[in-house]
Amino acid sequence: MKKFRLATTKEAQEFCEGIVTEMIQLFNIIEEEAWGRVNDFWKRPFKEDYDIRYHETSDFWANTIYFGPETNWWKREGDPTLKPVPYP
Repeated sequence: MKKFRLATTKEAQEFCEGIVTEMIQLFNIIEEEAWGRVNDFWKRPFKEDYDIRYHETSDFWANTIYFGPETNWWKREGDPTLKPVPYP
């Protein structure tokens, strides 16, 4: 099973594991798909302790990665037209 390809620290890997866990619980997807979505979404490595991505929660990133950054998913919870980003 793949993990986050761009995790440069143990903290980054654990942070991404939390996001994967959230995605599995929220969207009933398998772990392989969740890791694939994380890897597809982020194309640059985490910086050490000061990476801006740490300023959001696992729940925020799980939803943003699953639905896409431009969907305003937090304003549309329960909206039946809100669809996930297609995943191969």
